[in-house]
Amino acid sequence: MNPSTTVMLVAPHEVQAIAVPILRQYAPETLIRVPAHITILYPFVPIEALDEACVRLLDVCAEISPFDVSFKGFDSFPGIAFMKLADPAPIQAVFHRIFNAFPDFPPYGGRFGNELNPHMTVAEFTNEARQKEAKLTNYDPITFKAMRLHVMYGMPGIALLSSGTSLAFILLTSVVKNPPMAGPKPTHAMSTSRLCRSISGSFGSRCIRRLSYCG
Repeated sequence: MNPSTTVMLVAPHEVQAIAVPILRQYAPETLIRVPAHITILYPFVPIEALDEACVRLLDVCAEISPFDVSFKGFDSFPGIAFMKLADPAPIQAVFHRIFNAFPDFPPYGGRFGNELNPHMTVAEFTNEARQKEAKLTNYDPITFKAMRLHVMYGMPGIALLSSGTSLAFILLTSVVKNPPMAGPKPTHAMSTSRLCRSISGSFGSRCIRRLSYCG
């Protein structure tokens, strides 16, 4: 099984504070693998093409100005509940820029067409009855400034494993081109501490940073 890659917008701490308690209750395994986020493009390029793709992605990000993202209330699809975007248009505009640059990788493999319905999943359900019974704690509308995109890469459903990793969202200060994909090597096949590696490119800049998220 090859690692998968995803372009996403990782929610900042103030949004994580709302999402994480819900994820812990209704999607704990997902929370172990990845922080609360809005998927922009999945699946993204094969892992062996990621270095080159990140250079192109940085060029796209350099042409995008930071923008506001607002959440208000919840909505659902069959099997999931999510924090609802008050206005999905800015996220959709970013998606279209990226998809235009990578037209061979439609969202979700084209299962739902070539358009994106952006959302931030906070709960997952195995059946309709459990979804109807779920009680999600309401929250006040919240807005944050989207400053960068992230590219996460890991094994589908498992994520990459490592030991001695940094805490969530610690940024390395070096600015690099074509960052090497090799990180700390897994120490064993399974672990309760799982790692998705992330490469972060800022809007309006060609600065790239490497992050780690450790569950």
